[in-house]
Amino acid sequence: MKFKATPDGPKFILLVTDGNPDTCWAKNPQCGQDAAIKSAQAAFAQGITTYVLGIGSVLSKDAAAQGCQTGRCGLDYLQDMANAGSGQPVEPYPDTDKQYQYSACIAHSPTPGVLTATYAAVGAGAKAPYSVVDGKGTAADVTPLVTAIKQALVQTRSCTFAMTATLPTGTVTGVKITTNAEKGSFAYNGNPIGYNDPNGWTLSADQTGITLNGTACNSWRTAGGTLTGSFPCEVTFDEVPPPEPPK
Repeated sequence: MKFKATPDGPKFILLVTDGNPDTCWAKNPQCGQDAAIKSAQAAFAQGITTYVLGIGSVLSKDAAAQGCQTGRCGLDYLQDMANAGSGQPVEPYPDTDKQYQYSACIAHSPTPGVLTATYAAVGAGAKAPYSVVDGKGTAADVTPLVTAIKQALVQTRSCTFAMTATLPTGTVTGVKITTNAEKGSFAYNGNPIGYNDPNGWTLSADQTGITLNGTACNSWRTAGGTLTGSFPCEVTFDEVPPPEPPK
């Protein structure tokens, strides 16, 4: 069944984990990495991005302390999930670690001995960003944890803005630019940005909004700011239904 986004717009999973995954058929050891990576890849294929935040024991360099005795554990697991959740290549298990395929999670899975996720060639795994918060489980850890969650969430902020038109007869809340879009003039935080500039602005794909690109988009997502601008009279447009508000 194909996932249908309601309302329209980007969808995401914020994965906050303090350990490596287990499975329904093997709770110990924590060897469910393949199943978790497969799920993140499947979600991305449906248009859902996964953002990863690691806390607690998953950050330990001692695999035994993590309850993970085989496979890619700890920070390697967080990296693999970040890659899978953003549609990037995932590092495979090395040939010297064939024992993972015979771990409890895989040997007793619906497909015994067979890894189900998609992996790249050795050394070809990506470096998608993920966040970590290391602490001692005290109240002092709350602030950095909240900060890390906010940093993960800003990645979901849209860089496309709906347009309105102010006419002598009133305001039109849904417009589609039809000609001369390049005559528009826009500034981000008071700094002019160019049309069709890789770090400037373009019309959205349906021509009903303004989309920030490159560094402008990155800055908006991480720091917010103010986008100002307008189109002169020679820019033509059609009135269209306004976008539905998020539900």
